[in-house]
Amino acid sequence: MSLTGAIVVALDSNVVINFNHVKALDVLAKLPGFSFVAPEEVKNEMMKEKSREGFALAESCGWISVVRLDEINEHRWNLEAKMLIQKGEAACLALARNRGYYVACDEKRKYDRLAVDWIGRERMLNTVGLVVLMIRAGLLSVIEADGYLAIWKESRFVVRFSSFQELIGG
Repeated sequence: MSLTGAIVVALDSNVVINFNHVKALDVLAKLPGFSFVAPEEVKNEMMKEKSREGFALAESCGWISVVRLDEINEHRWNLEAKMLIQKGEAACLALARNRGYYVACDEKRKYDRLAVDWIGRERMLNTVGLVVLMIRAGLLSVIEADGYLAIWKESRFVVRFSSFQELIGG
């Protein structure tokens, strides 16, 4: 949690990329009760991606704050995690473990097991889960969110449902 009481979410690059593809980083930033950070490792990954301009805009507008690993435990846990998972994911988990943050990441397998062990499933989010929260907060309609699915499919982010309505019920 931050000083403002908001839940702080460390964003991995895959989530930033997915929201950038649909031009919704600004909408994500409006999610009530949440603030978003990215460790420097994620920023460095983003500078190599086609999404670097979107990330730079998100940073300059304050939608995403870039943070450093600056405590001994964060560095130790980051090194430990990097033996199993990618740099950005490892940095996000180290921050979450040390500072009580949530993590938004779309990776599975090794990441999932380590994240459950270190921070618990209740502090794990992903792209789809964030969109559901955005719909419930009234920031997006189901129709708008469903428009994301085709764009994500083109960029090889595939989900196992055909409409967000299936996830929010009603």
